[in-house]
Amino acid sequence: MNDGVGHIHPVAVQRQAPQEFSLDAQDVDVRTIPLDNARTNEAFQFGAKTFMWAVDASDLNASVEVKFNHQGPTGVTFKQGMAISGIAFNTVYISHAAQSGKTITLVTINSRGRELIEVINASSAASSVTPTKATVFDTAADVSIAAASTGIPLAANANRREAFLSNTDAAIDVRVGDSNVGAARGIVLKAGQSMVLETTEEIRVHNPGASAVTLALAWTED
Repeated sequence: MNDGVGHIHPVAVQRQAPQEFSLDAQDVDVRTIPLDNARTNEAFQFGAKTFMWAVDASDLNASVEVKFNHQGPTGVTFKQGMAISGIAFNTVYISHAAQSGKTITLVTINSRGRELIEVINASSAASSVTPTKATVFDTAADVSIAAASTGIPLAANANRREAFLSNTDAAIDVRVGDSNVGAARGIVLKAGQSMVLETTEEIRVHNPGASAVTLALAWTED
């Protein structure tokens, strides 16, 4: 700023206070709860909070039932990754069966009107899952299903993962299903088409046509 006589003086710049993004220490509570011994409506004091997140657990099956503020008949089941917000609470009542060697870690926050990131069951992101592949691929001789009758092309197989059925007939559609399969019940497998079923149960096929239908078969198993 020029004072009118040739002198220049610095001027303090008015700055807006930076927006607050952090939470005070008393607004956040982190507790790891051992699940070895069963609990029934055991009271936990968290102070005034509005958000709860099961941020970690010993495994994805560890769980607790949480009731907010009072011991109602039912609560909310929390597993790793589960979160809930928008409920003002101070005391929660926790119940669970005995889960030897397991723990769950709960984070509670008082948002004080500040917007929090919504977390909806992020447990899948917290675990690493490697799918296994079937070790066996097998086939069987073609099976003929007589006209207007039901057959069992594939029996029950506890190790089977997927069953492949192909209707080799050029004109007749068949029905695929359980013991109740019939002319008006079951999945339609059209002539010349194939299907894949993920089941270990026996597979029945009904042929409503006037002549026999031949099915080609294959499956995978462990």
